[in-house]
Amino acid sequence: MPDTKDFNRNSAYKILLYAENKFGKSIAAASFFKAGPVRFWDFDGRMRPINTYYPEASISYETYDSDNFRSFLDELEKLQENCPYKTLVLDSVTSASNSCVVYQLKVKDKIKTTKGGLPATSWDEINGETVLFTKMLEACKLIHRKFNTNIIWTCHPVAKTIIADGEAKRITSLAAYGNKIPSIIPGYFDEIYNIQMEKVGLETYKRVIYTVPKNDFPGGTAMKLPNSFDITDKNFYDVLMSLIK
Repeated sequence: MPDTKDFNRNSAYKILLYAENKFGKSIAAASFFKAGPVRFWDFDGRMRPINTYYPEASISYETYDSDNFRSFLDELEKLQENCPYKTLVLDSVTSASNSCVVYQLKVKDKIKTTKGGLPATSWDEINGETVLFTKMLEACKLIHRKFNTNIIWTCHPVAKTIIADGEAKRITSLAAYGNKIPSIIPGYFDEIYNIQMEKVGLETYKRVIYTVPKNDFPGGTAMKLPNSFDITDKNFYDVLMSLIK
């Protein structure tokens, strides 16, 4: 029978990394190569920065989009039976959301488009997105528990306008289509970090991880971590492990 005292620094983590584009989410996730084999599900198509930053690291990856989204789902299903990786990274939620919806449109006989040529989604695709993402989250939770595998999902903000109390209000969301996914995903992660770039000189910036909400971005931790820590020119995994000790 599980006991809470069994949790220690060797336990795997479930981390949601939230930041603007080019703030270092993928590089931070890739730093977990120090813990063991890493598998990237690359929906952003941006693996080159990881190779540039960690040329010595051997990180397995596959680039996915709407054309091969089914292959991604098949891989995720197989990993529930046998996962040889210490860390699984989905990069990013926002792009995966787009691929998920367009994939569903493509499996229909004909893709409906707007006058501008964009895919015309319906409630069927948006509800399908919710179902598929929930299955993805449940699969990752099972792999995490069964194989002690780190699960890291990255996401970047998508600007949306909502009507609240009769007034238009701009918000940021981690998914491009449905409204359910942004509220469902955070509940699956113990650690939710947002990465901020903070100016310290005329042309100098530092990269800071916040474990609390910052600049309308979410944050939270189940561990005794500080509200923020600097990872400028540092390995995120090494800094995190030093704080957990």
